Parts: sequence; C-alpha cells; structure tokens
Amino acid sequence: MKRATRVVTLLLGIAMVAFLISGCLITEVIQSLVVAAGGEFTTKVTITDKTADANAHEGALAILTPDDWEFVSGTYDSQVGKGAFILDVNNPPVYGDLDGKLPAPAGMKWIRLVTDAGYTNDANVVHEANITLKVGTKTGDFMIGYMATKNSPDMLGSINVLNEDNDNAWADTSMNHMVTVTGAAAAGVMFNEAFSRGSAEAPDYVELYNPSAAAVDVSGYKVYDNGGQAGSKPKKELPAGSVIAPWGFMAITVDNTGADSDFGLSSGGDKVWLENTTGAVIDSVEFGAMQPTESWQRIPDGGAYKLSSPITRGTSNLPVKLNEAYSRGTDTDPDWVEIYNSCADTLDVSGYKVYDNGGQAGTKPKKEVPAGTLLPPKGLLVIVVDKTGADSDFGLGSGGDKVWLEDAAGAVVDSVEFGALEPTQSWARKPDAGLWQITGTITKGTPNGDPTGVATEPRVVEGYSLRQNYPNPFNPSTKIDFVLPRTADVQVAVYNLRGEMVAELVNGRLAAGSHQLTFNADGLASGIYIYAIRSAEFATAKRMVLMK
Repeated sequence: MKRATRVVTLLLGIAMVAFLISGCLITEVIQSLVVAAGGEFTTKVTITDKTADANAHEGALAILTPDDWEFVSGTYDSQVGKGAFILDVNNPPVYGDLDGKLPAPAGMKWIRLVTDAGYTNDANVVHEANITLKVGTKTGDFMIGYMATKNSPDMLGSINVLNEDNDNAWADTSMNHMVTVTGAAAAGVMFNEAFSRGSAEAPDYVELYNPSAAAVDVSGYKVYDNGGQAGSKPKKELPAGSVIAPWGFMAITVDNTGADSDFGLSSGGDKVWLENTTGAVIDSVEFGAMQPTESWQRIPDGGAYKLSSPITRGTSNLPVKLNEAYSRGTDTDPDWVEIYNSCADTLDVSGYKVYDNGGQAGTKPKKEVPAGTLLPPKGLLVIVVDKTGADSDFGLGSGGDKVWLEDAAGAVVDSVEFGALEPTQSWARKPDAGLWQITGTITKGTPNGDPTGVATEPRVVEGYSLRQNYPNPFNPSTKIDFVLPRTADVQVAVYNLRGEMVAELVNGRLAAGSHQLTFNADGLASGIYIYAIRSAEFATAKRMVLMK
C-alpha cells in the first residue's frame, strides 16, 4: 500500500526484529496544523490491520505529544465494528516497554489508547480513528508522532520505524507531524496597527493580523476602547463571515458616522481591546498621540510596536523592502541590490543604508542613499555596491552573502541571506515583496514577475510534493525542492529531533510550480534534522543528515 502524502516519516535508529506475524500500518494522518494554547487538537489516523486473525484482540494507538496535553475523547470506525478509544490504564500497559523501545524526547510524552472492545477479522481491515486532545500552555512548533498496533503479547518486538509496507512489523510508526501551538489569541490573531487621526474620507481604524498558516474565522469578535471597556458605549462586533487569510490583515473602521457601536480613537492617545466570541480578551494595545501621517504599528508584522510612517492600512507594516540582489558583477556590470516600495504612497528613502557583513561588523562603511531620493508607489531603486573607488561600497560574495537595509534612523527594516549564484542568476523576491528564490531571469530595476521557483516559466503541477534534499548527507549546505499544485501560503522550516525550529526558509505566499531552497547549516552540530513544509491544506516532512 502506498502512503498518503500527509504521512510524515523519520528514521529513529531502532533495530527491527523480524517476526512471521503481521501487524498494522498507519496509512494516513490528518491533524490540526495550528491550534491555540488551551484549545482542542483534532487528528484522524487511518490504520490498516493487514492480515486475517481469528483471535479476538483490541486495537492500540499511542500519540506522542507535549507533556502538558491530555486525552479528551476518541472514536473508531471499521468494517468489523465501531466504538471508542479509552486511556490505557493497564499495569503493565498493553504496549509493553514502549518507553524503552521509543522513548519520548524531553518535554514530550506518549498518550496510550486502546479500543473499548475486541474484534476478529478475516481480511484486511481499515480503521479510522478520530481523536480529540486538550492542548496545554506550552507554545511553539511541536512534532506529533503516532504508533499503532494490535493488543497482542510482546507487540513491540518488531517495530516498523521506516514507515514502509512491512509484513513483518507488529507495530507501525508515523512520526514528526508538525503542529504550531500559539497563544490563546485565536491561533495568533492580534492587533497590528492603529490609526487615530482619521477624517471623513480616511476614518480611524484598527488592523488585525493572522500570523499563522491557517485561515481564522473572527466572526463575532469585538473591538472597543475605554468607552466599551467601561460599559458606557457598545462594542464594535465583526460581522458573520469575517475571516482573516493565512498571514493576512483585516482593517476595521471604528468611527463610521451613525453606527451606534462605532467609536473614534483619541488623537491624543487611547487603548483598544480585542475579545473573542466567549468574551475573553485576547489582545490589547495602548498608544499615545500621533500625527495625521503616522500610525501605531507592529514592525515587523506581529513584532514590537513603534510610531511609524507611512500608514499601511490592510497591508504589511514594512513598506520598504530588499527586493533583489546580484553578486556576480564585473567591472562593467557591478554587484547591486534593489529596494522596493510596497505601499501606495511616495516614500522618502534619503539616508537609508545597505551593507553586508563588513558594515555589520563595523569594519567597512555602509552604503547610504543620497538626500532627496524619493521612491514612488510600487517603485524600485537599484543601489550599486561595488563601484571602484567609492569608500562606502562593498562587493557581494559570489559564494553567498548577507545584506541589511536600515532606515534613516538606523533601525534595521529588512535583511536577506543568500547562497552561491551563477552569473545568469539573482536572488529575488517573486513577485515584488514576495518570497525569496533563485531566479534565472535577472530583473534589475524592473518588476520581478510571478513566483515560479527556479523555472523560467510557470508550471502547474498535479499535487503537492516535498523531495529528498540533495546532497544528503551534506556539509554545510543542501538543496530542498518542493512542488505546489496551486498558489498557497507556505512555511518551510528545519527542526532538530527535539522539535525545535533551527531555521525558517520560507514563510509566505508562493505560486503553483516547482521551487528550490538552499539550507546552510553553518553553526549547527552534525546529526539528523527534519525539514518540513506546511500550508493550510498540506503538511509533510523528511529527514536529512548533516555530517561535519
């Protein structure tokens, strides 16, 4: 039986002992990808009991979770019956020495479940298990694991840790299914911007941001200022059907004329609260006086607040971004970086600076944009960085480099790190302000077009896939290829075996087609790492080996 694309595998390095008895195979796992701390986690596990068996026995399922999660309920359905999963309270447990065979990593535990009734079967039987778990208070990215088997003597004598169709395995594992646990703010929904100097044409507003890979329904959520908090004014309620897309924004006007539930923000300063449908406050923000051209913004989106200009209603709060870099320059066509204005206003970028590691370390000056430089809406500015004789210029390393962009006040507003490039390639966001990738079409000073990965033309593909990295084993860098069947918000990240993220390679929107990323493991120890891709409808991962 071929595995479904959602099943994620990991070699655990446990010796397999062959027995002439077959067991179960996990053929599909579909689980929550983002869940709020304190909420409920749902998962569906499809298990095939492969061989006829005249002896009545129970089914057993163990789930590897953070150690503060708890079992709520579970059901199963199959050709031979349906019923419930219950906690395994047997002493010893029906699994035998599970912790000795598959020890839970630090901060994790196995939740052991068994079915409530035994069964026999005279052919392959497919079981669908639906499990609900209570999520604890720990936040972050976690790797959930699964093991399925029959409740039989010495069930762990043979374990299929390779996740293959193995007739000799009594127990099957499917490990490293990622889930992100956010704060209790509805899977991460938060205030991102507030504007209090509104007019009839451009009224006051607050902006919500969804920093997760899953859309969030905020219907019935309420926003209010001190008047709503004190009960002297109604709260502004979001209408039914209010949904924030993955990594999306929602601007909420709060001073419409004639609406009883609306309220104006004070230009001298105010405080605003956000509550969910249960009435729980999930975020609040307090700000001081601002000018008509300013708003109170998290920079970057979801980060720390600062008073900033321009106003970025409903869009990213980082309007000026690095957009392309070229490192294979010559005397006649030197290295350059390109910056982009993603907002609808003309921006003064006088005094902005770009620099690489030399400027970061203070050993070389930074390249400063001249006074009077204006960047029009959706405009591009090319900054040449290795002209001969200019003290502040620097060359980009053809084998890879890192570049920073800071504003006139000295605050870093963007940075990018890239690997080796060929003379015909640049490192570019596609489309402008989008996701970084190697491109074979250099677009100096012109729009970067649609995101199509390393291919020069878009290519629609059949389905999702994550390919094995190459080279593997590697030292210190490797390539990761994946395919998307449609445009999607995607995260690609690398994790250690404790489930800790060690690198985030992509977090944003990509178009359908083939894509390639470079992972550089400088600074990491030798060992096994997991690279994983996740979107709202798909998640999978593979292992790779770093050998130094």
